[in-house]
Order: sequence, then structure tokens, then C-alpha cells
Amino acid sequence: MTLARLTKALGVLEEAHGILLSLESGYELMRAYEGVGKLVEALTLGEKLSAMPAAPKESPADADARKKVKDAVTSLSTRVPTIQLLIKQPSKDVVRVKVDERTLLPEQLDKPIRVNPGKREIRVTAPGYQPLTIPQDVEQGSAKQYPVTIEMAAVPAPKDEVIPPIAPPEEPPSPPLKPLVKVGIGVSGALGAVAIVTGIGAGVSYTEFVDVYNRQGCSDCDAEVARRGPTLQALTLTSMITGIGAVAAGTLTFLYARSDQKTAERVSWSVTPTPGGVVFHGRF
Repeated sequence: MTLARLTKALGVLEEAHGILLSLESGYELMRAYEGVGKLVEALTLGEKLSAMPAAPKESPADADARKKVKDAVTSLSTRVPTIQLLIKQPSKDVVRVKVDERTLLPEQLDKPIRVNPGKREIRVTAPGYQPLTIPQDVEQGSAKQYPVTIEMAAVPAPKDEVIPPIAPPEEPPSPPLKPLVKVGIGVSGALGAVAIVTGIGAGVSYTEFVDVYNRQGCSDCDAEVARRGPTLQALTLTSMITGIGAVAAGTLTFLYARSDQKTAERVSWSVTPTPGGVVFHGRF
């Protein structure tokens, strides 16, 4: 019988034995396990069947099946291979061992473990240790011991901590200029420009008068003063008034810009020239 047909028959026999639970069905299932290479399953089932108590009046068929089971158990006991792990490091209390897909219990780790013959894979793991895999080709009837020492996992070297430079605190953005502040700056600048220009004009006019006097003398000083005097006075007075106005406008603009409570509607002012100075009119 081929392996595929044996595997299919194995499924049928497992269902049948699950229903009958008899020595005969159990023996046939043992033979199927043995046929597909599952010697551990066959031996384990045989031991359970052998432990079944005999009926007071056991039938000849059951008696014959019991004898066959006993003989099969004796034969399988010499054919089932075992492995034993001799764990040296770490402690078996933290070790986890898997043989193929079967996880061993802690109390099984230092005892011979039944395995099926053929290619087996033993995998040993533990927290903080490097995993160890032991592939083995296990033969029937063999009993092997495997010393196991797994190495601790390498701890990566700590990286130098790079402390980023501390950025200077960001200054809060300057609040936008108020509309009246912009107007005040413009007025102050314009008045300042007029004061400079008229002051330069007054200085030039006075310099010309002095140069003419030094070169030609003054044949008619009163007439020359009468001719140049009004222009010089006008330029000088305009320069003074606009200069004072520029300072006043700049001062008022600064004070208004520093105040968060005053608004354009509450601030108004004007400058009136007077002989010998200026008069400020305002409501602040």
C-alpha cells in the first residue's frame, strides 16, 4: 500500500477507533501509524491499549487483539529512537525547546524524549540568549544525547548621545505699525526734510551776503540788508518751525506707538506758527 493510501486509511481508522475504542480497532490504528513512520504515536497508543482492563469474559477476538498489541509494544519499544538534551547553559527553567512542532515541558528537558525516526529539528531558545538550532537525522532504535550550551545575545554598544545645540529663544514678531503711526512717521520725516532744506538755504544766503561784504565792502549796507533780510529771515524761521514740528511729530508718534490704549480717533494735533515760535494744539 502506498504512503498516500496509508495516510487516507489512517484518517478513517482514527475516526473508527474514536467511536469503537476497542482493542481490535486500536491495533489496526497502531499498524497504520507504524506504516506511515509515526512510531511514537503507535507505541503511545499501544501502551494505552495494554493498560485497558480485561473484561471478566473476554472474547477470543479481544484476547487475540490484546496479545497482538502486547507484541507490537515490545517490538516498538526497541525501534523508537530517543534524544536527551544535556542543557548546561542557561538554566532549564528559562529554556524553551521545540522538536519539530512539539514544545517540550520543563520536566522533560533532562530526560530521554521519544521521537520519530527521520530528519528532526531541535530548536532551543531563552530570553537574552542566541537561539540554537540542531538539525538531526535520527535512526530507528538510536538513543542520542546532545549537550546544549547557548551563548548570550550580544548587547549592542551604546551610541554616543548627541545633544543638539540649544536654539536661542525666538523673539516674538513685532506688531504691525498702526495706520496713524505710519502717518506720523511720514509727517515727521517731511517736516524734518523741509527743516534741513530751509536751514541749508538760510545758511547759503547768509554766506553769500558775508562773501559779498568781504569782497566789495558795504557801500549801502541798509539796502543790502533790506534786500536779503526777508529771505534770510523766512528761511531761518521756516527751518526752525519745521524742525520743531518734526521733533514734535516724532515724539507724539513715538508716544502713540507705545500706547496700546490710544486710537487714531482719540489723538489729534496741529501746529500753528507764531512770531518767535510755534503753538501746539492737540487732544491726546
